[in-house]
Amino acid sequence: MNQLVIHLEEYFLEKVLVERIRTNKTTAPEAISLCFDYDYEIKRNPNDPYEFVLTFIVRDDPKIKTENPQVYKLDLQIIGLFRFDEGTDEKQMQYLIRYNGCTILYGILRGMLATITGTFPEGAIRMPTIMVDEIVNKVEAENKATAPKKKAAKKVAKKRATKSQK
Repeated sequence: MNQLVIHLEEYFLEKVLVERIRTNKTTAPEAISLCFDYDYEIKRNPNDPYEFVLTFIVRDDPKIKTENPQVYKLDLQIIGLFRFDEGTDEKQMQYLIRYNGCTILYGILRGMLATITGTFPEGAIRMPTIMVDEIVNKVEAENKATAPKKKAAKKVAKKRATKSQK
């Protein structure tokens, strides 16, 4: 049996916005349409290479047109502090923090959202099962597209260093 190398040390909610958009009538739960957009941010403890902070973000995506009007605005963020066993390979840590970390935090957030919205007139929001690899691929592609080129980043750093010396 493989030994667990990733550990969720603690987690907490950073943001929970669940706003019911009022309609003239109560919408039956089966007629509720919600489209979700997912994102995440990873930070590493500069003093401990085996400790990461992962923020998993879920928002409604009103750009996607649905059959029925959306009756909720959502903006949720959960933060997890993850620790890896000493000696864990860098490539393995990078993979696990993204795939396993997002899966763990999404599961927690999914249950919390269902509990919170269970008292709403439309009933609990049951977030869908997700394919984390699709989310990771999307986020990583967006990060690559917006990341400054290495040469450009070096030029900016060089200019700043020159200005600070003056």
